[in-house]
Amino acid sequence: MQTLAPVVRANLVFETHRKAMNVPLPLFLPTDNPHADLPSYKDIPLEPPVGRTRQSRDDFQLSDVPLLPSLRIYTYRD
Repeated sequence: MQTLAPVVRANLVFETHRKAMNVPLPLFLPTDNPHADLPSYKDIPLEPPVGRTRQSRDDFQLSDVPLLPSLRIYTYRD
């Protein structure tokens, strides 16, 4: 059981095609010219939006407190 790492939906444009994909942070932009302008991008807020969380599964039965935190071992709820 592990929380998800933050990801950003990126619309990448290549010379021959475009591709939308989820990318982990940070996103590195390689370039041949270090003095060139960066591509356009939207600012990413430091905090996630309030009230926008993933819905938990109905059959989720693990306890909220780990039995052995270093090994990520949980017990089932009663």
